[in-house]
Amino acid sequence: MDKENFEKLLTINSVDIWISLKFKEKKRKAIDRWLHTQLKGLLNIDVEGMKCKRIYLEPYSIDSALESEVVPGAYRFTPENKKLHLTNKKISLSILNEEIHYGFNTILSLSIHFLYFLCSVQSNKTLVHAAGFKHKEKNILVPAFGGIGKTFLVSKLSQNLTTSIYGDDLVMLDNNNVIFPYHRPMCMYQYHYENYLKDRLPRRHYFLKPSLLWRILFRLRIEILDRFGFQIGDMDDFSAHSKGYITTAVGDILNDRQIPKHGESLDIIVVIKRTSASEIVIKEVADIEERKGLATYISAITHHEWAAYHKLMLAYSAFTKQRISEQFRISENLIEKAFLTTGKVCLIQLPINAKDLDIEKALDSLV
Repeated sequence: MDKENFEKLLTINSVDIWISLKFKEKKRKAIDRWLHTQLKGLLNIDVEGMKCKRIYLEPYSIDSALESEVVPGAYRFTPENKKLHLTNKKISLSILNEEIHYGFNTILSLSIHFLYFLCSVQSNKTLVHAAGFKHKEKNILVPAFGGIGKTFLVSKLSQNLTTSIYGDDLVMLDNNNVIFPYHRPMCMYQYHYENYLKDRLPRRHYFLKPSLLWRILFRLRIEILDRFGFQIGDMDDFSAHSKGYITTAVGDILNDRQIPKHGESLDIIVVIKRTSASEIVIKEVADIEERKGLATYISAITHHEWAAYHKLMLAYSAFTKQRISEQFRISENLIEKAFLTTGKVCLIQLPINAKDLDIEKALDSLV
């Protein structure tokens, strides 16, 4: 690969993002704005031990001169550069020791967070679907499904200026049980906005009832950006009216002292579930097998985050003769190790109709 045909766009937590100059100028503008939407305000920090340090974004293309294995209408794999093509979706992927190559035709196929996840596992680290914060001098990881209350905790606890935030949805974890901040934009529903965040944001936001019309306009806006390189209106407004939430940069709601600049050792893991039980159940988990069970549960939730790419990764495992799938296995092992070696692991089971403040009270009882 001729790396002179690439230019550096930005750096995310010690990983450089490069874009091919073979993209037309309009497409490069579209990619740049799409990345801004996905990363809005993500602060670059130094992550020690990152071995995979470069992601190359390039137009989807097939080099027919290279020897390849083909599954007609589905896959084409070239062993020389370990590149897999999904021919029906027109995306390609190559995972090497120190770099990731990703080819695509449309920005709708580009998730920079997934590509960063691949870089992290190449470096024996993983992103975890969790909120993370330092509260009452304890570094706490709260993994859970979406909608359980992670963003509420970050919104509420960050009102205390002594609380620092590692992330409200994704947090990086390494092999030594150190958590690093990963501040992708916070998804903020009207409830969070009205009750906890309105006074901290630089401008007023409005939430209309989500409708099919707004979803169509939202998709049309992305298509125009993808094809012509310019955007219509504000992404937050379209998102609020089509999906019911807006995204905001973490730096808009936190002061500089609340944003960690490095990783710190994990003290407590708190798993939160909602169940049909009528009462709140809070317990510390000491049994090894029960901790392993919780680790498996959280690994599945984390990998659910990348569900759109499972087919790609399973095919990549087949062609490269790796275990299924090597990247997810590394992530699962790191999460299990964290559950087995962290000093305190707790489980909070909430009734379905429990209030968000019940989560805060339950957490305070554990810290």
